[in-house]
Amino acid sequence: VPISDLGLTFELLDGDEAADGAYQFTKHNKLPPEFPSKLRGVLCSKATFPHVTCTRDRALFMRARLPKDPDSDPDPDSANGSTDEYLEEEVFVYEDEEVADKVADVGSRHGMDDGWADKLTEKL
Repeated sequence: VPISDLGLTFELLDGDEAADGAYQFTKHNKLPPEFPSKLRGVLCSKATFPHVTCTRDRALFMRARLPKDPDSDPDPDSANGSTDEYLEEEVFVYEDEEVADKVADVGSRHGMDDGWADKLTEKL
């Protein structure tokens, strides 16, 4: 998608979420904070771009499985290690959310203490 006013070109690959692409494009090009929502609006116009994936209005900043042992590393690929080593629930952090808050929320639902959340937040 050419963005003629800025002399930039935006590219979104098949299967990529428009919200994620718009957020990354905005950050990379140091564009104003309102730009991602405007770009999502254009991209998610089914009449103009019928094959663009538009399931969210916010970008996914980070996703990871969290280990039960706070001295272990989180798994950002959600594919490594035994499931016994990790909580069943993954943490999802969207744009404008705090990693610490989301980690603490997931931990509290699984009986983890504040020290656990603090250690993992530092690693993320």
